[in-house]
Amino acid sequence: MILTAEHAEWGPIDITRRDLGCGQPWDAIYRVSPPAPLTCKVCGWGIVAKQLLRHGTRFLAHKPGGPDCALKAHETRTHIALKTALAEAVRTAGWTARLEEPSARAGGSPGAWVADVLAVAPDNSRRVALEAQHSTKTAEEIQDRTRACWADGIPRVWFGTSGGHGWIGHVPSFLVQPPTTSSETWTVTAGPAVPVTDTETGDTELHPGEPLSLATVLQWVLNADLLPHRATALPGHDWCGWWPLAWLSPDEIRNLGGEPTDFPELIPPRAAAARIVDDETDPDSRPSIGNSQEHTLRDQDRYEEWDEEEHLKHRPRRQGKYQSDPKDHYNWVAAMVAWGEQAGRIAARRSLRDKILLAERHAACREPCGEECMDHRTG
Repeated sequence: MILTAEHAEWGPIDITRRDLGCGQPWDAIYRVSPPAPLTCKVCGWGIVAKQLLRHGTRFLAHKPGGPDCALKAHETRTHIALKTALAEAVRTAGWTARLEEPSARAGGSPGAWVADVLAVAPDNSRRVALEAQHSTKTAEEIQDRTRACWADGIPRVWFGTSGGHGWIGHVPSFLVQPPTTSSETWTVTAGPAVPVTDTETGDTELHPGEPLSLATVLQWVLNADLLPHRATALPGHDWCGWWPLAWLSPDEIRNLGGEPTDFPELIPPRAAAARIVDDETDPDSRPSIGNSQEHTLRDQDRYEEWDEEEHLKHRPRRQGKYQSDPKDHYNWVAAMVAWGEQAGRIAARRSLRDKILLAERHAACREPCGEECMDHRTG
């Protein structure tokens, strides 16, 4: 589902805007003859405007055929809603929002990347690529895509909708929550950090900040008032273990001995095996599992050391049990037809029985009456 295209006469169009971003209505490109001269901004293939009659959803789609294109990937409704919310927040901050902007149009390497939303400053002095990510990706893949954008000198910020994504915190990113009612807005629930200094020891730790509106956080990011910082030393604070990149103000980064930058060092996520080794250095600190205090993670590790190949050898073979049979579909249809006929016969017998009972009650009534007779209603 595409939201932008290139018109041969009007230039770029954006269907998230009422005037398509070029002063034209939706009817100017939808079901017109001859078809509107629309092409994809990424691959250059023909684009057609579509609208779902049931929901009224408007979108653009590639014409049949054409080359592989990054915009042909399936996008969920949540992804599209977040992408639209990012564009609206960029415009609220006074910047220009270019949806689905390829790297070549942004002055970068051709075919290197495509930004969900490219935020451009009013004076064109700063550009920031904003990415809405709803599906699960590996941290390595997201880091590679981030570096590809950084190579063109453009910061890239990710917005994830689930804390279970392994890449969250390993690239400049925020965790966001969609609105639950029409009066609410998108909220940033994790990412910004608050430095807290211990008055006795003088140590400074980073703690998660309070939830903030997406528009507020994005305005700080665009104006470089909030920058990603690699937290290298957070004594006694487990939050850094899974969120190495925290968002701080430039002054806070300098106070921690760092240098404010849009391009912090990216570290590969810590492997699961390394975490087990770290835990085994202090067996007493390993948490128990279940109700038994003796069943520790050490026992769990021992269970996980079983021979997978030996287990597969002794697994019973199903010998084509799950192979489809052409007769199965025919038998299933025949059974459904028989069931429907039987249900019809049962309903007919019940209707006939009710009529007979009603006639018997009328005959047994002491005086003439109608269907609303108290004797008939009470039985």
